[in-house]
Amino acid sequence: MMIPPHVRHLLDHLLLKQRGKEMTEIEDRICQGIWQNHDYNTISKATGYQPVSVRRLASQLFQELSTATGQKVTKQNFQPSFNQLALDRQSTVDWEDAPTDIQPFCGRIEERSKLSQWISIDRCKLIAILGIGGVGKTALATKIGQQLQDNFDFVIWRSLREAPPLNQLLGDLIGVLSQHTNLEIAKTSPKRIAILLEQLQQHRCLIILDNVEAIMNPGEYAGNYREGYGNYGDLFHRLGSTQQQSCTLITSREPPPEIAELSSEKLPVRTLPLRGIDDAGTVLLEKMSVAGKISELQSINDRCQGNPLYLRIIANTIANNFDGDLAAFLESDRYTYAKISNILTAQLARLTIAEKLLIYCLAIRREPVSIETLAAHFAPLNLDRSLPTTIDSLIKRSIVQAIGSNEPISTKSPSKSRPNKRYTLQNVILEFTTDRLLAELQRELAIPDGLFFFNHLAIHPASSPAYIREIQQRLFRQPLARAISQQHQTQAVERVQSLIPLSRSLTPSGYAAGNTIELACELQADFTGWDLTNLYIAETDFQAMLLRRVDFRGTTFDRCRFAQGMGGLIGLSFSPDGQYLAASDTRFQIKIWEVATNREIAMLVGHQSWVWDVRFSHDSKYLISGSSDESIRIWEIASGECVQVLTGHRDWVWQVNFIFNSQLAVSIGADRQVKIWWWKKAQNLLTFNVPDFGVRDGVFHARRRLLAACGEDGIRIWQIWLGVQVKAIRDPQALNLRRLAFSPNGKKILGANFSRTIHCWDVDTGAHLFDLCGHPTQVGHINFENTGQIVSTCLEQIRVWNLQTGACLRTIDFAADCGKAAAYHAPFVATGSDNGTIQIWNLETGKCISTAGGCAPRMMSLATNSHNSIVASGKDDGTLSLWNLEDLADPITLQAHQKLAGGLAFSPNGKLVASTGSDRIIKVWDALTGEHLHSFEGHTDYVPQLIFADDRTIWSRGYDATTRHWDLETGKQEIFTALQPQWVLVLARSLDCQWIAFGTYTPMLALLHRPTGQLTSYPAVGNRLRQLTFTRDGRSIIGITDDRHLNRWQLDRDCLHTSANIGDRDAMAILCHPLYSQLLICGNDDGTISVWDLDRQIWIDRFQAHQKEINSISFLDRLNRAISCSVDGAIKVWELQDYSLVEVRSIESIKPYQLMQLGDNEGLNRAQITALVQLGASI
Repeated sequence: MMIPPHVRHLLDHLLLKQRGKEMTEIEDRICQGIWQNHDYNTISKATGYQPVSVRRLASQLFQELSTATGQKVTKQNFQPSFNQLALDRQSTVDWEDAPTDIQPFCGRIEERSKLSQWISIDRCKLIAILGIGGVGKTALATKIGQQLQDNFDFVIWRSLREAPPLNQLLGDLIGVLSQHTNLEIAKTSPKRIAILLEQLQQHRCLIILDNVEAIMNPGEYAGNYREGYGNYGDLFHRLGSTQQQSCTLITSREPPPEIAELSSEKLPVRTLPLRGIDDAGTVLLEKMSVAGKISELQSINDRCQGNPLYLRIIANTIANNFDGDLAAFLESDRYTYAKISNILTAQLARLTIAEKLLIYCLAIRREPVSIETLAAHFAPLNLDRSLPTTIDSLIKRSIVQAIGSNEPISTKSPSKSRPNKRYTLQNVILEFTTDRLLAELQRELAIPDGLFFFNHLAIHPASSPAYIREIQQRLFRQPLARAISQQHQTQAVERVQSLIPLSRSLTPSGYAAGNTIELACELQADFTGWDLTNLYIAETDFQAMLLRRVDFRGTTFDRCRFAQGMGGLIGLSFSPDGQYLAASDTRFQIKIWEVATNREIAMLVGHQSWVWDVRFSHDSKYLISGSSDESIRIWEIASGECVQVLTGHRDWVWQVNFIFNSQLAVSIGADRQVKIWWWKKAQNLLTFNVPDFGVRDGVFHARRRLLAACGEDGIRIWQIWLGVQVKAIRDPQALNLRRLAFSPNGKKILGANFSRTIHCWDVDTGAHLFDLCGHPTQVGHINFENTGQIVSTCLEQIRVWNLQTGACLRTIDFAADCGKAAAYHAPFVATGSDNGTIQIWNLETGKCISTAGGCAPRMMSLATNSHNSIVASGKDDGTLSLWNLEDLADPITLQAHQKLAGGLAFSPNGKLVASTGSDRIIKVWDALTGEHLHSFEGHTDYVPQLIFADDRTIWSRGYDATTRHWDLETGKQEIFTALQPQWVLVLARSLDCQWIAFGTYTPMLALLHRPTGQLTSYPAVGNRLRQLTFTRDGRSIIGITDDRHLNRWQLDRDCLHTSANIGDRDAMAILCHPLYSQLLICGNDDGTISVWDLDRQIWIDRFQAHQKEINSISFLDRLNRAISCSVDGAIKVWELQDYSLVEVRSIESIKPYQLMQLGDNEGLNRAQITALVQLGASI
């Protein structure tokens, strides 16, 4: 028995990695002999080598293999050891959506033999299978991949049919090959190509890239890439010219120019032109039950040039339209159409209107869809009842493919068909149908005379997954808008708007109005004042549209999406059945959506401050929420009513959950208490006090009845009914954890802190088991699957881990700061951002299937200086605006960051302004001109605050738990380690630039005297110092904690410390009065501004300044004015009059739906109407 190919491949791979070369011929013969249990004398005779030489070579080989495998290899254990090793190292095969069941498959013996030779023997690095559509390129590539997959460490199949950007494809491939460990250090295509090539050298891989023609430009000569896809040429060139041990196999209708240049029969880059299947075509026809004379079958095969796709279509045409009578078919006119260029046109001409609409709908949907999705599309047109018959007819015509169950389609109700059965079009038919549909729509829009297809098909349906909507926009919305723009030029928007009256007259009411709005959006129309009354609008996404003064009275909405009006998202939760998603935010509200439709079904209002956590009951009938207002609320979802309020915590309630079949509830507060509630009676049954522990997160395991909480000094675990602590985990990795998760069996517990690492401990022994590393920013959410996999999220990434091996199985990257909140329900993860956007991701595909949000950008920060009247403001869309409040001219607006321009500061001389964003970059700008001067990178997580220490030095604090200072002249940075491991929550600088103050989580005030470098620490009363400011005379420092304790340290009196509780509102921004140093001005979470007398320790004024939370307040010394901004988008200017602030100017942010008119509308529920009114609509 010879060595099996997969074992032979493993031996070559190990030796190549160990010594840089594979087995020699003599080593191979020796191994073959040992594998067959021959002794050295027998091997000596077979090889012609002396026995002593055979022993020496075998010994040397076994030593190298022992080093490579980490276990002793001998002649006796060679065969069993490598059988097991090969079994353990089976290929990782990732076929994604490849058509792995190719039936029937005929011929291609010569081509398969040649490809096998090129890949396995000649070790070609890059091979292109080229041919026209339908000739069988995909089927051949799939077959050869299946045939050779045991010879590779990895086999990966990816389709480029929807033209993914190169960076996306590279990230996907690297993720599979490297277990997702390198993505955070490689953001650009050149770097990712380099990493990919390293992996292809380390592992023997077969990568199959199907439909490469999708990235080529169809409107030019062969060999030209589409705009934006030229970097694929760099990839193909590097694959073909760089030393590696892998093979990339592509299929395309035209060769990329790099392959054409590099290919040769003597080089490791080859091309295989693929033609018809010749005589095998007659066999294919016979397998498809077409009976006739050999000459007749050969005539059909010749006419189709052996193209398998067209042979299948003709076989079905003969069976369905000619009752299997081949002679009748040959005598008919249809036979004259049996040409590659005309057959699909002829086939389409025979379809009924219902069949045409269905295949056009599938062309728009782009991916396999269920019959329920199709039924929802055609129900408004009264075509849903005939849908099963239409689908069955198209399957028989070989036009529609059914994926999934082979059970027949229900003819009674679409809902009775198998839920896993989906329908789509074959590649060539999909492309042909897409082109035909686009041509039909362009014809209808050029001379509107009925708009049949425009009315019967949604060109950019809101219910499609987010990634599919991007494709639909590129294939339909953009080309149609471009054609209208070219025809009508400056009158393009007016031309589209003229379709609205026509939409009202169409019968039945279909998708014309919605399609018109989508086209107007693509043309960047100003919708202000549009008359959209008495329309049927379906499948339209209004989230990104400004609909000010639009009249929607009498209009019916069907499957439409609107902006949500959410604040910064801090709580997300799926219902146990996965049907609903709840979100809570910094605007004190809770919203609930139906996941399948993305329809808002409830808005819950009652909390008076941020809502930190929301969880569903086991039966999804109730929701529990915990808030900074120190209360817990229980909500009935059906009615939207609050049915219980639980009070007892003396600080923010971080986390809540139902336990014991939702009979009880558990809450964890910043007051260092964990409480168990009998919520229906509003009774607190148990309270665990954890002094000096600072509880940050907690989890409950129902079966083991364990409650675990984490904080500053580790993890504590209680047996809930005994009320006793059973375990404390205090090793260094367990300190300052912010997230916990139990394994499904309760035997392990995971924790994450600011180090971006997930740690795992044994619950019973407290032993540290392993770490999971790789997240680029702090981990915000952890979840154990019942399968043993771990799902974790950070600010910009989702990772799926194998618990047993610690390997990262999948990485999903998204925009920075989009992972502030997260929730998991297999196979979906929901993520939420600071700007109120929610995205739902499919972990199996790695794609975003839904996005909700779209609210107008919110004001996040404000900064002023003492030298001029320039004001800087930042929004959560990453824009930075520079205002001159003396003349109120249009501001200089800069796209400063990718997202969330959160931290702003002026230099002491007023000439520079610095900004930070969720991209973790610090940027410095000329305050007068807006010129970009410097960029600094170093923080590994979001940077919420920075200050200028002087005109050339910036201090910053990050969520990576580091505080850094930067020299503007040299660009050098230094991490301030004196306070580590304390986490700095706030920075402040004295006006004379002599002092830097730090507020910490402990809480503690640290004071750095810059001239001497002396650092002194002072304790604070309360929890976590969040706000710090110096009095204008520099004699005192004022700090406010999360639990509303005001601390005052008087520098001129040896830091004499006093404190006071300042009431019932959270101060979000503070500063001392410029004229009266004893007065402190606070901007609060309810939009009020309060004035506190530091000497008398009383409030002397409080008034409603903004509608929503105030996030910044500052002074303009030159104008003797104060300025504030709020998350409601407004900037207000105040004149200082003695102890009071008098409003002198307001720069209001116009809401996205300002004065939008509603009335007599169908399709909107109470929650949706409430949200629309919140965003400016009126009823």
